[in-house]
Amino acid sequence: MMSEKMPTPCFLSPALLCLLQACLDARTLKDKKLARRLCLSPETVHTEFKRIAQILDTHDRFEAVMLAWEEGWIVYASSPPPGERNH
Repeated sequence: MMSEKMPTPCFLSPALLCLLQACLDARTLKDKKLARRLCLSPETVHTEFKRIAQILDTHDRFEAVMLAWEEGWIVYASSPPPGERNH
């Protein structure tokens, strides 16, 4: 019998999760593109990514997005549901 992975608690605010989700949706990690998409300033996007890195203890944006996706906190439109992923 395959054991289900227990979800990891997410300590990010909904706004920070929205920023990570926008990275997947827009397929970009660039401040200006994300800022336009979310109606924020590029400086705000930059600052929020610093907060995300501190909270998740990640080294860069890509690592933060991948961690959030692997934990099921954000979803990629063509990805299987978290319980059906092969780890």
